[in-house]
Amino acid sequence: MSNCDPEKPFPSKALKEAFTGRSSNNAGFLAAILREEGLLDAAKDPESQHMLSADITAWKQAALSPQGTKIEITIPSAFDAPTPAAASKKTLSLPSKT
Repeated sequence: MSNCDPEKPFPSKALKEAFTGRSSNNAGFLAAILREEGLLDAAKDPESQHMLSADITAWKQAALSPQGTKIEITIPSAFDAPTPAAASKKTLSLPSKT
């Protein structure tokens, strides 16, 4: 998108160089995502093309800034002994069809 003029509409094909694969849909899907994120808008003419509508640098900084609260997750070790309640549980068995 750095080679796109912010004042002129551009087609989804302009986003093709962001991908290494050969799918023809990737650029269109990326354009849809960028529209949902508020970075692109539909051009007035033709509507199938796009216009830059936001400051990409500011969006990137906000998207990559740390948010939320860190939490600690404890994962039980495979060597931990099973609890008595867990040891008494049995696997469900279904009756066979006759």
